Amino acid sequence: MQEGRVTERIEGGNYRDRFAYNPDGTLAAYTFGPGSEQVMNYQWTDGNLTQITQNQQTATIESGTETAGIANIDLLAYIFMELLPEMSRYRLTGLTSRNLPIACSVPGTDNSKRITIAYEFGENRAVSKITINKLYGDQETTATVTLVY
Repeated sequence: MQEGRVTERIEGGNYRDRFAYNPDGTLAAYTFGPGSEQVMNYQWTDGNLTQITQNQQTATIESGTETAGIANIDLLAYIFMELLPEMSRYRLTGLTSRNLPIACSVPGTDNSKRITIAYEFGENRAVSKITINKLYGDQETTATVTLVY
């Protein structure tokens, strides 16, 4: 806790979330659920989250060269909520990726999911607009989010 990292969250007495970290402060594993525990494992390369694995499903994240320009929002977590809601639990704790993600894919046998992300930046180099293109199987949608500071 000295470095602001949550190690456990308890809800309703029996639902527990547990967080394990790498020595550099990045999230290594997230365990959750009552009784039968489920585990999500996180892989990092050069300060960027590159994979999240849960059971037999793996999300692969590609990062660009831009940084978020702000420290109080985890844009990667927002993107996971759009792509695969259960993987958005990443946002709860740990250091964020060094660079902004530009793509994320979750292959599946019958419904692959892929998103690409484009950014616009404001005067202070903080992200001001995010455009997310989602491709789920044969369906493609675009969503734009504007951030106001």
